Parts: sequence; C-alpha cells; structure tokens
Amino acid sequence: MRNKVRSFWIEAQLLYHTHRANRIQQRLRHSLERQKDGGKLKRQFQSFLAAVRKQERCNVALLRQANKKILSVTRPMEGLEITRFAQSQLTQYDIAVVTTHHECGDWGDVSPSLWLQNNSNRLEGKGRILSVHTTASQKRVLIVSEEGQACLMMEEEYPCWNSLYPA
Repeated sequence: MRNKVRSFWIEAQLLYHTHRANRIQQRLRHSLERQKDGGKLKRQFQSFLAAVRKQERCNVALLRQANKKILSVTRPMEGLEITRFAQSQLTQYDIAVVTTHHECGDWGDVSPSLWLQNNSNRLEGKGRILSVHTTASQKRVLIVSEEGQACLMMEEEYPCWNSLYPA
C-alpha cells in the first residue's frame, strides 16, 4: 500500500512538472513570435530547462519504484564538459534530460555488470561511472564521470563503444 501511495505522489509531481514545462514552453513560443527582449527569452528558456530537469527527476523516481537497481543517491556533476561534436548534434533539452538521468543514478542502456559497478562506485564516491542514453531523436550519448567531473560525448566519439554496449 505504501508503494502505491508513493507512486501516486510521484506521478502527481510528474504531471505537475510536465504541465509547468509545457506552460513555460508556450510562453517561450509566444515571446519568440513577438520578438521580445533577448534577456527575457534567456530567462524563460532557463526556467524551461529547470522544469524539464524536475520532470526527469520524477521519471527516474518512477523507474526507481519499478526497478530497485536505481540508487536513491543523487549527486550533481560539478563540471560537465561537452565535446564539440556532441554540442553540434544535441539540443540543450537533450543534454538536460540525459545529465539529469545520470545524476539521479539511471545509467541507461548499459550491461547489468556495468550497472552494478556504477552503483558500487557511486556509493563509494570514487571510481569512474559510465552511462549510455538514447535521446528523443534516437541519438546515443555517453556520459563518463569521475569525482564530480563529467564528459558528455556521442557514441561515435568513444573508442571502446562496442565493449560497453554489445549490439
């Protein structure tokens, strides 16, 4: 019964944050159509990305309810480097979604053994963590983090890709 109540609460939060992100997105479109102040547009876009991050945290919490492999330990990445190729291929929305999943302990499409290793490294607070995510536009992204620093890159840029994610 307790899990059902928790799931209901998380689903309610997800609906709220989804609605909020949609409202901010509508305001952004309206402002763009009217050619409003660039500073205001930037603030609205940052609000939109913040709402998307909250929405994705709720998504990960729902995944955690269904799948106990996902840790409840959340650690923000202090320094995130994004390769030039990844910057040219991804939107800021894509980056916000995949980094939020990584910070919340959702390692994406990695092997079960790598998932366990990532969980162990996260709990110990040391070691390398690798996560693989697919964006809404079906682009595969790799995030490598170690001691708070992280690098986001496309699958084509990582030399050992096949050993991480067998086809």
